[in-house]
Parts: sequence; structure tokens; C-alpha cells
Amino acid sequence: MSSSVAGARPKPPVAEPTGDLEPTAPLVFCWQRGDLEAPVTWVLLDAGYEELDRVDGLETDVCVPDGSARSSLAGGGTFHWYVTGTASGWPVASNLQTLQIAVPGSGDATVR
Repeated sequence: MSSSVAGARPKPPVAEPTGDLEPTAPLVFCWQRGDLEAPVTWVLLDAGYEELDRVDGLETDVCVPDGSARSSLAGGGTFHWYVTGTASGWPVASNLQTLQIAVPGSGDATVR
């Protein structure tokens, strides 16, 4: 699915995280659907672009990963994510987004 929907873009962050992040705080992934029709699928990739997890059937523009995705993210590192679905009957995907999470115990518990 190499097509990209012009309106299906992740929302810009509302605020930069400050201070230490709680290890139990959920990460929330949001996007603006644009022409992307529900349901959509959220896909998490590792630093080498290998798929780690996916959440199918999302009816909203928000994904709060749990289970194996949450475990992968908790270890810190570089990740990529995107959403995929259909627009006007065609399979499409959003632009790839990169997320960096400081490795636990590194003294820099921030999300970038």
C-alpha cells in the first residue's frame, strides 16, 4: 500500500513531554483521517521497519496500544508507525511517522 491520502496525517503534538514519564502512562497515537474511511488499521514497526504489531478495526482517529505493542514500546528505542485503510474504495496508507523513546534507565525518559 504505497499510496498516501493527503488528509490522513498524524496530528502535530499538542505539547512536548516534560520531566519524567511514568512507566505506566499510556502512549496515545492520533491522526487526522481526512478521506480515509473507517475502519482503519494502526501499524507499529521497529527501527528496521519490521512489523511489530497492528491494531485492526479502529473506528476513531486514536489508538492506545496495549499487549505486545505496549511491551515493545516500553523497552524504548526507535519505532515507526502509520495507519492504513481505504479512501474512495482504494487501499491507502498514511505517511510513515518516526517515534523515539529513550531507553529505560538511560536518565532521559522522554518521548521525541
